[in-house]
Amino acid sequence: MNDPSASNGAFGDSYRQALADGALGPEAPSVHALAQEIERVLRVRTAPGTAIQQAAGVEHVLAAGSALHGTYVRHPPDFDALVAGTTPQDHINRKVILEFIEHFSADLLASPVLEAYTRAMGWGAPRGIVLRSLAPDGPITLLARFDLAVLDGIVEWLDLSFGWLFRAIGLELRRRAFSNSIAPLARDRWHAEIRLGKRMFDAIGGLYHSWEHGMRAHTIEHWVTRSPGPARLHNVLLETNASAHRTFRQFRDQFPVWHPGVSHAVAAGRGYVPFNLLDYLGDGDDALAESKWRRLCAAAAEYCRRFAQDIGWKLEDFRIAEA
Repeated sequence: MNDPSASNGAFGDSYRQALADGALGPEAPSVHALAQEIERVLRVRTAPGTAIQQAAGVEHVLAAGSALHGTYVRHPPDFDALVAGTTPQDHINRKVILEFIEHFSADLLASPVLEAYTRAMGWGAPRGIVLRSLAPDGPITLLARFDLAVLDGIVEWLDLSFGWLFRAIGLELRRRAFSNSIAPLARDRWHAEIRLGKRMFDAIGGLYHSWEHGMRAHTIEHWVTRSPGPARLHNVLLETNASAHRTFRQFRDQFPVWHPGVSHAVAAGRGYVPFNLLDYLGDGDDALAESKWRRLCAAAAEYCRRFAQDIGWKLEDFRIAEA
């Protein structure tokens, strides 16, 4: 596939500029370091023989998501981590969870890595870690949401999930394996394409966020990832435009974006039901999904028109008005 960012025309200039506009800021090393530190502290606190390890049947502990991989577009970035085990959330002793959270929070608050992050963000030293909520997130997941207390107030910070999380673990392991399989420059471009994809879908409107019944960040990440490189988003939009004659249901069925499987879960006899990440669009409402698919097709058509005619663009040029 051609890489438009390698061309010298107006369209190529715009693609290069859009990639550059999404570059991470000087805070990026501290963001990555903190994600790694969260995973390290979790591993220490869930070691074999600990109360939480026994209560939750902990098998995997991972940091995950855009903060770890440098694909965030929101500032401040969202941090995510997973404590996956054999015990569904409704069978995990809440007292054990709360005691674990207390120790986990204390360890992180004392970590110089956390302070390096908050200072890089311009917030000064951290003043506290606040458990905002602890509640079921579906039948198998318990979600703890944390905020950071800093000089100027409270900042949304970390989502920590407990439970039977083999889909999420599988996605993260697959992502790490792919990241380790490609050269550093190719990895940087892959991440830049993901960030541009998120910004593009957000600019189109109605396609990205959960509160607008959009595709979610990890749908866009995986769709971009499975597309041929280096210009992965470019090829997603070409594919979309070529499929504009299809309904969303037809496109979803013919070109699924499968959630990565979890081979060790299957091998352990736990079973696994494949999940098409495109199903997030519309959240099960077929008419709403079709309407949003038409918005994406219209944006892809405009993108392809500009590509064919070598016309420059900015992300706001693909904003599609509400029907």
